[in-house]
Amino acid sequence: MKITISPPRLEPMLNEDMPFSSIAADADIEDAEACRFCRETVAEFAPRTLTVGGCVFDRVRLASLRMRGVRFYDVRFERCDLSMADLRGASFNRVEFAGCKLQGADLSETTMNHVVIADTSARYANLAMSRLRHVRLAGADFRGGVLADMKTELVEVLRCDFTEADFSHTRLAGLDFRDSAIDGIAVNPSDLRGATVSTWQAAALIRILGVRVED
Repeated sequence: MKITISPPRLEPMLNEDMPFSSIAADADIEDAEACRFCRETVAEFAPRTLTVGGCVFDRVRLASLRMRGVRFYDVRFERCDLSMADLRGASFNRVEFAGCKLQGADLSETTMNHVVIADTSARYANLAMSRLRHVRLAGADFRGGVLADMKTELVEVLRCDFTEADFSHTRLAGLDFRDSAIDGIAVNPSDLRGATVSTWQAAALIRILGVRVED
């Protein structure tokens, strides 16, 4: 299945005068627009509702920050580190993650619309109870991740690693896993209906579902 993703809409000239660390630490700032943030480590995020739009994050370290409910639109993350970041309840609209680290990140209850996650390490990331619409996962490592109770619509999977990921209560209809790794995934039998897998993957899924095949 080939889907269409609307790319981020970025301003031709982005403001680089203010680092994101200053914005993150200032609870009075509610909007950050048309900025380019480069090569910085953000150690503090003041809790509040923040909207980030039309921005580029280039090699920014946001690891372990608690940024719940932040709204991102028209944003590109390039080689950023969001490992163990708490982004529960955040929304992502026309957002790209390219070559990033999302290891152990909490993305549960998020909304993703027109999102690309490419060449990104997201081992043990938590996307439980998230809504994904027009999303492309390409060359992403979700080994051991929690992708349970998700709602998906028009999601494309390309060369991803979902080894031992938890897809419980996530309907996989329309997803093509043939060039991805799905060894040891947790999944409900009814939620597999409509998914596309290769012959060898089908044999592995039979074992996962507790079916014995004997000659």
